[in-house]
Amino acid sequence: MTPEERSRVSAYDSQKRKERTQREREQRAVKKREKAERERAHWEKVQRERTQREKEKREGKEREKEQREKEQRRKDENRKARKDNYEFKSGLEDDTPIFEEDAIPAPSQESVDAQSTQYGDFCWDSHQQQYSQGQ
Repeated sequence: MTPEERSRVSAYDSQKRKERTQREREQRAVKKREKAERERAHWEKVQRERTQREKEKREGKEREKEQREKEQRRKDENRKARKDNYEFKSGLEDDTPIFEEDAIPAPSQESVDAQSTQYGDFCWDSHQQQYSQGQ
């Protein structure tokens, strides 16, 4: 090989090395950008999850507070109703029923027996009719 050919081959090899190192540098830069993007996406996700948990925790506390207030109002209303009912009952002079359901008389035993007998007769009659039709 002549010195001129060696010089060209050396220049060619040098050029190829420069191109290869440039490609490697670009690939490293791309990998670095991709890694940075993945990390950024990860931390955004972590932040969103943290924010969501804090929001759920805050809403849970608000719901619990509302529930406690609702329960307290219910207890206060019940306490007031019992007090009013006691005052109402203590003001009654006679045996007047306090609630409307108390004023409705229970059915007498005779009417209950009569109804059950009528139903029983109906069942027995229909059974006899079916039996006589079957023969």
